[in-house]
Amino acid sequence: LEDIHERIKSIMPDMTHTDAVVRIASKLFDSLGSVHKLKSSWKSYLVAAATIHDVGEMISPTGHEEHSYYFAKHADLAPMEEWESEFIALLCLY
Repeated sequence: LEDIHERIKSIMPDMTHTDAVVRIASKLFDSLGSVHKLKSSWKSYLVAAATIHDVGEMISPTGHEEHSYYFAKHADLAPMEEWESEFIALLCLY
């Protein structure tokens, strides 16, 4: 999942907003650990979704969440299982 940032940067050169969202999502995951009780390995999925969440804006600002979902689901960004792609895509959608 580490190469997702570089792949997204190649199609969205201005990553200012994306990097801010990733920082906030990471802080929230870490700060709320006692509430969600997830292992730290789940954080990479949240970071991936935070990185991809606005890719759909390139297609249309209206309904960009659906376009981001499609991108995350079908872009083959990293070697991952189908459920992982679906999980990241759903995080982008919601």
